[in-house]
Order: sequence, then structure tokens, then C-alpha cells
Amino acid sequence: GCLSAGEAFKTRRIAAQIEPDGSMPHELKRAKPWRYTGYALEYLFASANLARQLDVDLWHHQTEDGRGIRRALDYLVRQIEPDPEGPLQEALLKEVDVKRIGPLLGIAARVYDEPDYTRLMERMGWDDTLSLIAVSPTAHTMDLD
Repeated sequence: GCLSAGEAFKTRRIAAQIEPDGSMPHELKRAKPWRYTGYALEYLFASANLARQLDVDLWHHQTEDGRGIRRALDYLVRQIEPDPEGPLQEALLKEVDVKRIGPLLGIAARVYDEPDYTRLMERMGWDDTLSLIAVSPTAHTMDLD
């Protein structure tokens, strides 16, 4: 059923696609590796939102060796911003696209309560005001009984 599909995602997608360091080798082999890494993160974020509706927490799931959605996002963040005090990697950021990574950082800032994601959004010039599509991870669905 749906619940088993949500649970299966942990092994079939997260464990299979993300390395312990957060990299996604299948995406990094492509001609535009950072663009495809961004696409893969969008897919992982959308899947985590759907799984939450089934009470499956993919946001915080991590394999024994550290593979998880947050680790994948942090890997990309380290590539964009190797040094928080240094310059952003503009060519990489252009490839992944601010319009793709900006909303993901906004969602992750709320899901993980991580101010560094918000700080990076601001450095990139991304205004997250209109990206309130992600529900708070502590929000509950309405009980219609």
C-alpha cells in the first residue's frame, strides 16, 4: 500500500541515490551535473512532502552510514558556498539555477529550522516571501471526523 511505498522510498531512492557524503553520483555523471542534482533534490523534497501525509518522515530519515535528504542538500550547499565568508560559486549556481535552489532552501530552512539556509538564500538574492508552499513539519492535517 501507500505506507509501504513511503517506507520503500528510504531504500530504493534515498539509500540508492545518495552517497554518505551527500553526493548523487548518477547526477554528477551527467553533462550538466549541478542542474540534475537540483532536479533530483526537487524530486526528493516533493516525495518527502507526500510521504509526510502518510506519516512517513523522509525529511529526517538517515541511513546508518548517513545518507539522507538533508545530507544531499548540504552537499550541494557546500559546492555553492565552500566558505561562508568567501564568494559563491557563480557558475555552479547558474547551472543549478537560483529559481530551483532558492525555494528548496526556503523549505529546508523551515523543515530543519536551519538559519544557514536562510542566510544562503539572502546571499543568493532569493526572496522567499512567496514560497510558503511547504507546510510546517509540525503541522497536523485537519481532523474532519
